[in-house]
Amino acid sequence: MSTKNIKATGTTTLGKLGAKVKSKTPKTALATVTQTVARQAAAKFELPKYEGIPVLGWIVRWDVRNCNMPHADFCNLLEAHGISKDLAQKTLDKNAVIRATKEAAKGKDRFHRKVAEKDAESAFVIASTEVDSTNDVTFDQETKVIFDKKTHALVVEGAQKDVIEQGYEKFKTMYTSSQVRTVILRYVKRECKALTVGDLGSLYFIPATNAPEMENLQSLVDAMPGMAELIVLPQPDTSKTRSSMWKVMTDELQSEITRQEKELNSRADVTDKMMETRIQRYQEIKNKVEMYETVLNGTASEMKEQLAKLTDTVRAKLVEE
Repeated sequence: MSTKNIKATGTTTLGKLGAKVKSKTPKTALATVTQTVARQAAAKFELPKYEGIPVLGWIVRWDVRNCNMPHADFCNLLEAHGISKDLAQKTLDKNAVIRATKEAAKGKDRFHRKVAEKDAESAFVIASTEVDSTNDVTFDQETKVIFDKKTHALVVEGAQKDVIEQGYEKFKTMYTSSQVRTVILRYVKRECKALTVGDLGSLYFIPATNAPEMENLQSLVDAMPGMAELIVLPQPDTSKTRSSMWKVMTDELQSEITRQEKELNSRADVTDKMMETRIQRYQEIKNKVEMYETVLNGTASEMKEQLAKLTDTVRAKLVEE
């Protein structure tokens, strides 16, 4: 079910699902976490409804193509739909060089390679190949690109000089469809508190507690230029759905807790800032666990105990320092 099809009915998707939410959410991650915790603190959390059936949340996937736009325009689009522009990191000049070189190398029997990576510069080449009658291959360098890491200046020699220089200027300020998809994923994982469904990573479950963020995501995708579509699959409140999503949640978050434990145990050198960051991350995981306890009506005491022990360990290290 795409958002465009839903909106054709004359109402927003979440309106049809029965979620009573505001159209905007805070633009900082901390404010979003605070808002989520506040919603959980309500005496009774009521699940939104889809055609009269309570839903635990939504499984979503998105298709974004031909959505290239200036970085500034994309930031404005994010903010217009209640999403922080901080999620859209500015394109690094070095990445703009790589994109420009890759674009210039398109064509049959032509390829691009990074040939040097030094403290002061990076070097790339575009070369063509030719296969003779005896199946021997010869390579012909067509263009060389040197990127100065300090000044961010380009030195281009060869046939694609103009194309690469123009592409570099374009890609320095341009956000590609691939980057847009990355920002959407970042928003879904961080702000929508989504779980990954399956091993391929193309489906995500957004819990009902995050209906406002879900609405912002939908309105953003609807407003995208080019070809953009959000597929929304409401998940009914059944014992089977609860048990399935509980397994997804415990598998994903237990894996994250285990990774955090290994990282902590493997680091001999610690700093106050590093330890404080770890404590903050443990709290974020705990908030997510408690949110899913609320939505799925379950208890994950062991995971919360693990997080508490990790927090105590880090605080003890801070005292030692």
